[in-house]
Amino acid sequence: MRKYQVFLIALFIGFYLPINAQDPFHSFNEKWDVFVQNHVEEGLVDYDKMSLKDLEWYQENMKQWKVDWTQPNIDKATWINAYNFAVISEIIKTNVRSSVQDIPGFFTRQKIIVGDRNFSLNDFEKLLFDTYPDPRMHFALICGAKGCPKMFPRAFNTKEIDQDLDKQSKLALSDASFIYAKGENLFVSKILDWYKDDFGKNTKERIELINSLSGLNFSSESKIKYLPYDWSLNTTSSKQNTLNSTNQYRYIVSSTIPKGTYEFKAFNNLYSQTINDVRSTYFTTIYSALYGLNHRLNVGLQSRFRMTTQHFGDSTPFSIFNSTPNKRQRFTGIGPMIRYAPVPKWENFSIQSTFLFPLGADLEGNAQLLFLEWQGPIWNTQFFNDFSIKDKFSLFTEIDLLVEDIGNSNEGYSNRFSTPIMLILSYVPTQKISTYFLSGYSPFWGSAFDYFVQIGAGFKYQFTPQLELELLTTWFDNQFLEQNDGNAQTINIGVRYNH
Repeated sequence: MRKYQVFLIALFIGFYLPINAQDPFHSFNEKWDVFVQNHVEEGLVDYDKMSLKDLEWYQENMKQWKVDWTQPNIDKATWINAYNFAVISEIIKTNVRSSVQDIPGFFTRQKIIVGDRNFSLNDFEKLLFDTYPDPRMHFALICGAKGCPKMFPRAFNTKEIDQDLDKQSKLALSDASFIYAKGENLFVSKILDWYKDDFGKNTKERIELINSLSGLNFSSESKIKYLPYDWSLNTTSSKQNTLNSTNQYRYIVSSTIPKGTYEFKAFNNLYSQTINDVRSTYFTTIYSALYGLNHRLNVGLQSRFRMTTQHFGDSTPFSIFNSTPNKRQRFTGIGPMIRYAPVPKWENFSIQSTFLFPLGADLEGNAQLLFLEWQGPIWNTQFFNDFSIKDKFSLFTEIDLLVEDIGNSNEGYSNRFSTPIMLILSYVPTQKISTYFLSGYSPFWGSAFDYFVQIGAGFKYQFTPQLELELLTTWFDNQFLEQNDGNAQTINIGVRYNH
């Protein structure tokens, strides 16, 4: 009997202990699989139903991992699962509500413990790709943003990791928000730009790899264009989804643009007023370029081109584009612009400040020259915010602190100060079309009080995720127009491109 007991003990030691040595990895994956299936829906994460206590076990488990750092012995599936856990854990720890970009150092601070070492998320990812240089993992790792591929609906399986990665790659590359072809262009996620060397040495190799992973047949002669990256939180929260789904289709996007993206705008305003038999017309184009330093801070440049003329008798607002003796036109100002989102939990609140320096002399005109622009600098600080109203409506609000003609004392006037207020109600019937109604009031504060009011209506059409067109018309009124039985109207065309 003792011989059999000795044999059974030896059998137990020989088989149980090797399995038990891997138990921290095995138990991590098993438990993580249950967690993912309970908290991931259609690739988005239900952060609202999580707490730090729910995640403590996984971090304690990872501390027990025995890792040879000269040649890490963690298998690929476990590595990916651990990274995705680390991202979700940090989102809960730092209470991210809108975007991981709101948290300074989210990817760079050392905070993830694996075995006996601390890692930042960036270090964690680098070690993973150094150990397993597999481009398919870019479709499996999450970053807490909707710009990433949707999260795999379960934990990655050690024995089926290749099948899982193939399935996840095909899923990501079949998503039109991640990649699509139009004409000779292939629009792809910024991920394929940030990590382009992982996908091939040149455009042709990258497209061939995309085709092999997706089962599609994009032309290898296509020109690759990169889509704007959506850094909004990859949450299932209906409130967050409503905010983000309607925000990009509104008349004005009040939030800052994501890190590493550009926004270019040209807004054309044709203002025409008629008093008695005299039509005064101004055509203004505001050019602006904005760059996202991070999710909360954007910097850029703005310039202003203006044209003015007067007509007597029969004319239309478009007569300004004809050649007339009294017509004036030129670039009137240029200067820096900054947009900042100061409060992370206020997803759609931002402050934009622009300081325009005048270009040229005699901008204010004289007895022979029509007024073109104020001769002194212009400083405009705008406070933007908007609110979703159910799924199809949103309300945009803007309050400005506008100081014009700074330091100039022409005819005893200087530092014209006004506080324009604007409300815009948007209706979004489709993802490409939005309509809106506008109302505004602008009081001028000085020795002689003045004001103007305006109402208007317009729409915006989104040709591609990068390019949109705005059309707007408004009707103006103020004390001067009322006293002289006049009328005024604007016609506006705006083009916005982001990349």
